[in-house]
Amino acid sequence: VRKIISESDLNGLGIGTLFEWNDGIVMGSFEGGVAWYDPESGSSKVVVDSLLTDRITDFATDKDNNLYIATNGDGIWMLDSDTGERKRLTTENALVSEDVMSLRTDSQGKLWVAGLKGVQRIDLEKQEISLFTKEQGLSANDIYDLALRDGKVYTGDSRGISVLEQYDVENDRWKVYSLGRDQGMIEIDISQNSFSFDEEGHLWAGANARALIVADPVEV
Repeated sequence: VRKIISESDLNGLGIGTLFEWNDGIVMGSFEGGVAWYDPESGSSKVVVDSLLTDRITDFATDKDNNLYIATNGDGIWMLDSDTGERKRLTTENALVSEDVMSLRTDSQGKLWVAGLKGVQRIDLEKQEISLFTKEQGLSANDIYDLALRDGKVYTGDSRGISVLEQYDVENDRWKVYSLGRDQGMIEIDISQNSFSFDEEGHLWAGANARALIVADPVEV
């Protein structure tokens, strides 16, 4: 066990989020700083000293290895991997909420955003945005986790787990299946960024009631 970054590197702020990027580990602090660590050389550097937010919640990358930084209250920052240039997604240009809980990119390069007002799919190249909420079948609008697997989108919220699957690509139509108390879940309040899949396709999820939930592979 060794310390790889000092408190002074991020102005004494604690590390809350880790992600693999550029052959190293990128780390997000509780108050907006981002640092990168090279495991081979043991060196580290600050990538962003502050994003003017109280917490970084998640990271994602696109096909060009650009880094997306999700924040709780400041939207999403996009960091160009070549130039270091920063751009921001907010409620003024893309988001329905700047409280972003989880972030993923799919095989087509589209950005999936989980927040407190539903799930968004954002195509930055085509400038197309889709929103999924309770009206489309989700169990709740406050989404705390997001996972993509085998063409399905899994979301976790305060009422359980929802699964989205696109059945009509041409018309962009989706079907939704929800898991909650009626399907045997005792605890339904899903913890933030707690999803994981095992080799057999079981979904593991943490619940805020200090429970661990295991769901069989879901057929929508």
